[in-house]
Amino acid sequence: MQENNFKNLQDSQNTGITLYTKENNKKQFKFIDLENESKKFTKVLSNLGVNSSDNIVILSDLLPQSYTAFWGCKELGNSPEIIDPKKDIDQIKEKLIFTSAKIVITTQSLRKKISQIIFHLFDLQHIIIIDDYNDNFKEIDIQDLSYNEEINKIEESFSNIDVFNTNKLENLSLIKNFIQDNESPKIWSLYKFNTPVNILFSLVAPKIFKLHQLIVINKISSNEYLDFLSKEKISIWCVYPEVLYSLINKSYIKTKIPNLNLKTIITEPGLLKINDILKIEKLLNVKIFYFWENQEINEIISANHPNQYKLGSVGKPKEKFNIKILNNNSKQKNKKEGDIALRIKTNSLHQKRVITNQKGMLDRDGFLWIKNKLT
Repeated sequence: MQENNFKNLQDSQNTGITLYTKENNKKQFKFIDLENESKKFTKVLSNLGVNSSDNIVILSDLLPQSYTAFWGCKELGNSPEIIDPKKDIDQIKEKLIFTSAKIVITTQSLRKKISQIIFHLFDLQHIIIIDDYNDNFKEIDIQDLSYNEEINKIEESFSNIDVFNTNKLENLSLIKNFIQDNESPKIWSLYKFNTPVNILFSLVAPKIFKLHQLIVINKISSNEYLDFLSKEKISIWCVYPEVLYSLINKSYIKTKIPNLNLKTIITEPGLLKINDILKIEKLLNVKIFYFWENQEINEIISANHPNQYKLGSVGKPKEKFNIKILNNNSKQKNKKEGDIALRIKTNSLHQKRVITNQKGMLDRDGFLWIKNKLT
C-alpha cells in the first residue's frame, strides 16, 4: 500500500489514517487510496472465483488492510465473518469450522494459529496474508497468497468512488453529534477490529466527517497515551474503559492536562463506576459518553449524546428496537435488573427476540443501564 505525506489534514482529500508501528514509526494513508484499494480487492476476490455466497473470514488486528479487505468483501455482496484475534486457538478453530470458511484473510503472525488447525478446515481454499508491519516479516508459505502482490496485479484504477459511505453502516449520530460547525477534530480509535460496528468508529465516521484517524498497533503505557493525545491534538477519543480506569489516581496526569486538546471521550460500559466517570471528567475537563452494541445484530443499540444524556447510562435505545428486561419475577419487568432482550420493530408477528448475554435495566425515563461487564 502506498504511503502518503499529508500537507493539509483539514483537506478532505487528504484525511486518512496514520498508523503508529513499532518504535512509533509512522505510516500514512489517504482514504481515497484506501477506497481505491478496496475496489481492487473486490477484483482480487472475483479473480479467485469468490462470490457473494462464499464464506470469508477476517482474522486480523486493527490495520488499514483489514478495512480494505472488509469493504472489498462488502462490495462483492459478501458479509465477511470477523474473528477477534485475541480468541484462543480452540475458539478460532470452532468458528472457522462453523462458518465453513473458504477464504481466510489474516496476518503472518496470526497465520501460525491457523497452521495448528488447518487439517480440520476442509472447506478452506485460500489464505490471504496482509502485512502486519512487523520488522520480523518473513516470506509467506508457498500455498498462501500475499495481499500486496494480489493487489498489485490489478492495474485498473477507479475514480468517483465512495466505498466508505453511510449506506454501509448505520448509527453515525453518535459521532455526528460531537462535530461542531467549522471544526475539524481528529479522532483516535483504539477499538479492536472485531465487529462491523467498530469499523464505524475506526474508518467510516472519520472519512465522512473529514476527521483524521490514528491507529497505534504497539503496546504503550497510560503515560504514553496522554503524550499521544497531546502531541496529535486529539479532540475525540474512542477508547476502552480499561484504559480510562488505568488513568485514575496517576500522579503524572496533572502535568499533562495543560497540553491536552481533548473534549470528548466515547467508551463502552466496563470498569468505570459513576464516581470514576465524574473523577475523570473533572480531571481531564472532558465529557464521557457511553454506547452499547449487540454483536448478534452487529449494531449499536443505544448511545448517550449531548442532547440525550444521563450520567452512567448508555442512553435511550434507538426507536427501531423494542427492549425488554427479563427476570424471574414477571411483575417487575423493565423495573429491575435482568437479561436484556431486544427485537427490531417490524410488522411481522414472528420476529424473534434476541436474548443477549448482557444484564441491565431500563429506568422510568427510558434510559438503558448496563451492568458493568468487568465488576
